Amino acid sequence: MSNIKDSNIDNHSIDIGKDANKNVIQTGTDNISQIININLNINLLTEEQLRKISSDLKLINRGQNQSLDRESTLQYIDQQISIDKPSQKSIPAEPDKQKVFIELLFNLGVMFANGGVGGVFKNELKDEVKAIKYLQAAAKLEHAQAQLYLGLMHEQGRGITQDYKEAMAWYQKAAEQGNALAQYALGLMYDAGRGVAKDYEKACSYFQKSAEQGDTNAQFCLGIIYSNKTEWRGILKDDIKSLEWFQKAANNGHIDAQFNLGIIYERGYGIEKNEAEAFQWYKKAAEQGYADTQCNLGVMYANGIGITPNGKKAVTWYKRAARQAHIQAQFNLGLIYLKGHPDIPKNGQEAITYFTEVAEQGDARAQYILGRILIENAPEEISKETLECYQTAIKYFQESAEQGHADAQCSLGMAYETGVGVSKKDLAQAIKWYQKAAIQGHSTAQKKLKILSDSQS
Repeated sequence: MSNIKDSNIDNHSIDIGKDANKNVIQTGTDNISQIININLNINLLTEEQLRKISSDLKLINRGQNQSLDRESTLQYIDQQISIDKPSQKSIPAEPDKQKVFIELLFNLGVMFANGGVGGVFKNELKDEVKAIKYLQAAAKLEHAQAQLYLGLMHEQGRGITQDYKEAMAWYQKAAEQGNALAQYALGLMYDAGRGVAKDYEKACSYFQKSAEQGDTNAQFCLGIIYSNKTEWRGILKDDIKSLEWFQKAANNGHIDAQFNLGIIYERGYGIEKNEAEAFQWYKKAAEQGYADTQCNLGVMYANGIGITPNGKKAVTWYKRAARQAHIQAQFNLGLIYLKGHPDIPKNGQEAITYFTEVAEQGDARAQYILGRILIENAPEEISKETLECYQTAIKYFQESAEQGHADAQCSLGMAYETGVGVSKKDLAQAIKWYQKAAIQGHSTAQKKLKILSDSQS
């Protein structure tokens, strides 16, 4: 089964729109355009009307409101807010109303960045330059999420020239307001040295701050940091801390963390081995569609690891992973159909189907097994069909042997020694492949080499 997912922390990222739509205010189903057409200036809107617009914009961002005339609504609001010509007059004076107005700016920025998700709007109004305008307006008014997303836009070069230093500056502002995603983003920036000198202690510190607020990606990163075999960039391995952070991330639904907990409990990394507990964590990740854990569940059901053996359930989980092109799951299905299981009958054709899928992806094991199946099932009478079976088998042996598979190398040597399946006998080729297998300790190849050597002496 697989090893701990030691994902490169540099590859982690945040997405625009993440957590942007929490605490959606539900204020009814009136059409936005019906509200704004009554008012000729944004300052004339009441706080309740501003909340209604902001709420409906959030619903559009989530793809949950398809009844709105979004294009005319956004164009009108865009005209009325007049961010291109900033003026204090465009910002409501009343504190409560101002707060909602700033949230409205942020939601407009998110919408223009994403172009909407799903619904009837899809990406029709995506305008990242305009998104920058609104996010910047909200960010300058100390909206933490706007500062976070503005940092992300600068980091990714969306709607603006890519600028890591500017991204760092905005992430810092949001982080200072306690934004967990911004703290996580700063950890990534310090780890990778983007817009700032690399500083692993600061990276870990920001991951810690974010993780303590419940950010699952930061929790997972800390689990990885403390799980390293020796140390992570000067930070010592700590199995207890690693388990603690993986556990927190896994409890919050982080799939990789759930997978890693399965590995930890199955193999007893820094903790007492507990296969039943491993099974439960694999199952949680598998139910979320994680192919690696679906395959692992198949292995556990097939072999009775942490659970009562059940061939049918093993096949079910293998097939779920196989549908996601998981090579090991496809290979395991080939094996279970080739050899059978107490509650799964042998099925040679199914075995060949799965081994072929895996072999075509370059798997040396499957290539060798397919070669053996073809030879063992070739007609005994000399015929065109027999010849084709042997030739195809030799092709698979060749592909497998070239990848260093010792059994395939020995089989290829035997083919050249006997001339079966190849154009002619070739002792030089036979010796060559026997030697490759013998170096790997293959006993049959070693015996074959000795016989050939004795016969030539």
